Amino acid sequence: MEFRAVAKRFTQSLPATFVTTRQRIPNRHPPSQYARLMYGIPAGESFAFVEGHVLEQLCFGRDVLILKFDGNVSITVEGALGITPPAADESIVDDARDIVSVLVGLIADTVLAAEVNDARSFSMTFSLCHIVRLIDSSERYESFQVRDGERLIVV
Repeated sequence: MEFRAVAKRFTQSLPATFVTTRQRIPNRHPPSQYARLMYGIPAGESFAFVEGHVLEQLCFGRDVLILKFDGNVSITVEGALGITPPAADESIVDDARDIVSVLVGLIADTVLAAEVNDARSFSMTFSLCHIVRLIDSSERYESFQVRDGERLIVV
């Protein structure tokens, strides 16, 4: 089976709620423009569905951080992450293990607000007044994925 046929079958097997910015780009763009537009937060996305959820679990790996919330909401981070403790400046890290102590303190805390900062980042404000910002820090690879039940947003 040739590659195009395999790719088409895979795409057809994805749930209807799968969201990626790649789907929004018409085929008429040249490859260089296509690659530039491929990543980023989809236009109109607010991530409001994260609000009100409690952070239940953190999973740390060598190059990945997974935040699991109640209600089948999760975020997988493979890029940069910003953290702003109360009354402090934001620290941006490429490795979430550098801010483990701050993140662990957010377990059992509730997301009060989610806000898209720009086309490449969004922030969550927790009830303890910490702000966690997810940043699309790679031009070539996914930086984070947000799952709400069956819906998946890849940035």
